[in-house]
Amino acid sequence: MASLSLEKENYVRMSLLLSGICPRAARALFDLEFHPTCLDAALKKEFNKLRDLQKKRVINQQQWNLLFPSHPDRLQLLERISSANEFKTLLSKGTYASYENRVYLAGSVKTGKSTLASVLIGEKIPTNWKSTDGLIIHFGKNGIDLKERKMIPLKKGSAGHDVFARLFRGKLQLKEQMQPEASFGSNPSYGETEESCTPVNQTETIIKSEKVDLESSIQEKMYQEILQGNYKMEIAPSDLVDFGGQKSYDMTHQLFIQCKGTFVLMFDGRYGLYDALEEYKPKKITTVSILKHWIDSILTYCVDEFVDEHKLPKILFAATHGDAFADDVFDQRKAMFIKELTKIFSANDLNEHIIYHNIFFFDARDQDDPEMQQLTKQLVEIAFEQPFWGQQLPVAWVPLELHISDMKTSEINFIRKSELQKVNLENGDLALTDAQFEDFLKIQHSLGKLLYFGEHGIDNFIVVQPSAFVNVMRSFVTDEMFWPKEAEILEILPALSRTGVICRTDLYKLWEQTQFKHLVPSDDLKIFVTEACKSCTYK
Repeated sequence: MASLSLEKENYVRMSLLLSGICPRAARALFDLEFHPTCLDAALKKEFNKLRDLQKKRVINQQQWNLLFPSHPDRLQLLERISSANEFKTLLSKGTYASYENRVYLAGSVKTGKSTLASVLIGEKIPTNWKSTDGLIIHFGKNGIDLKERKMIPLKKGSAGHDVFARLFRGKLQLKEQMQPEASFGSNPSYGETEESCTPVNQTETIIKSEKVDLESSIQEKMYQEILQGNYKMEIAPSDLVDFGGQKSYDMTHQLFIQCKGTFVLMFDGRYGLYDALEEYKPKKITTVSILKHWIDSILTYCVDEFVDEHKLPKILFAATHGDAFADDVFDQRKAMFIKELTKIFSANDLNEHIIYHNIFFFDARDQDDPEMQQLTKQLVEIAFEQPFWGQQLPVAWVPLELHISDMKTSEINFIRKSELQKVNLENGDLALTDAQFEDFLKIQHSLGKLLYFGEHGIDNFIVVQPSAFVNVMRSFVTDEMFWPKEAEILEILPALSRTGVICRTDLYKLWEQTQFKHLVPSDDLKIFVTEACKSCTYK
C-alpha cells in the first residue's frame, strides 16, 4: 500500500474490516430477530408480503428458493403437512406412478374454443354459436395413451385405470348374460296371471343378488391388485377446461389454474392482432390486449408456495379459420402472426414458457386438419415433460380416487365429508386414518381434482365437481348478456354491479332459477356455498 495516500490506505483497511465482520454481524442480528427455531413460522406469517416482493422482482428466484425450497412433487407437500409417522404408514402400503394432464382453452370470445373442445372429446360439433357463460370442464372425456403417446377421446365407461376398466367390464358382462335368460326387452305377455309374474320376480332377485356378489368380488380383487403393486395407468386423463372469457377467468383462477397442464390461447386468424374486435365494440379491444392479459394472469397465478417459476405451464397459440385462406396466403399469414408474437413476447422475463416461435393455424371443425394434428402432438409432448408427470402417489389413495372418479362420471356435484369418510372406512386395509384422510383432501384440492376448503364452518362439504361451484358463482358473477330477465330478480345484478354488495336473500332468489336450483337443492348446501364464496372473495 506504499503508493496509496494515508487517507486511501485507511479507507481500504476499513473496507476489509467491514467486509469481514458484516456477514457475522448481520447473521447475529438476524438470529436475534428470527431465531432458527421460529424462522419457518415467521416466513409463513409474512408469506404474502414476500410473495409481493417476489412478483415485483425485488426478491429474485434464487433468493426465493432459499426462503422456500422447491418441492419436486406433491408427496413432499403431503410430508410437510402430515406427521412423520402418518406419512411413513401411508407410504408403507406402496406407491404408484400417476399421470394426469389438463388442457386449458382460453382467449377472446367467438374463436372456436368450444368447437375445438368438441373435436378433442369426440362429440358432435355445435352448429350454432353460443357464448360460454363461465367455464366448462370436460372431465373424463379426453386422455393420453401412454404407450402410443397419442391424445384420444374417451367414451363414457372407459377409463385410464386397468382395474377400474375391468370393474366396468364386469358389470357389463353380467347384464349381457342375464338379460336374455329373463327375456327382458322381448315384451312377453307376462303379468296376465300371478303365476306368470313369479318367475320374473325371482329372476330379478337372482340378478340383483349375483350382481352384488360379483361387484363385491371384483372390488376385493381390485384391492388385492392394488396391494400387490399391480395397479397401473394405461391412459392418462387429460381434462379440458373451456373458459368463456377473461371475466370468468378472473373469478375462478384460484380454483382451476394449475401448473399441471398446458394453456392454448386462441384467436380468430381472419383478423390482425391489432384489429379492434367486433364482439367488444364500442371498446377498442384487440387480440394482442387479450393475449397479454391472459399471459400476465397465467404467469402470476400459477406460481405459489410449492411451484417455482421453472414449473410454470407452457402457453401455446392457436389461430382458427385457417380454411378461409388459400395455401400461399395461409403461409404468409401464419408467418406474420409468428413474427408479431415473437416481437411482443420474446422480451418477457418468463418467455421460456411462452411458445411464440410457432402457432397452429387450423379449421377448428376438422379433426383431420394437419395443423390440429400437430397441436395435439405438441400437447402430448409437453405433458410427458411436465415435472409432475409420473409422480409417485400413495397407493392407499386409489380406492378413494376411483370412487370420486365414479361420482364425477355420475354427475354428483357435492358430497358431505362424513359420507366420503364412511366410504373410506369401508376400504379395509387401504382405509386412511383421520389425519391421512384430511391430508388426502388437501392434496386433491391442490391438484385441482376437487374443492376442499378445510376451514372451520366450510369443511363439512366437498365439491366433487369443481365446475359445479363455478356454475353456482355464475349466478351472480357473469357478463351482462347473461343477466336474468325475470321481473322479480331483474334488478339484483345491476345493483350488485353498482354497489359490489348482494344480500343473502337476493342470492337465494337467484338460485331459484331453473339453471341453478338443482345445484344447491338444500338449505345446508346453500349455507356452505355462501360461506365458501365469501372465503374465495377474501382470498
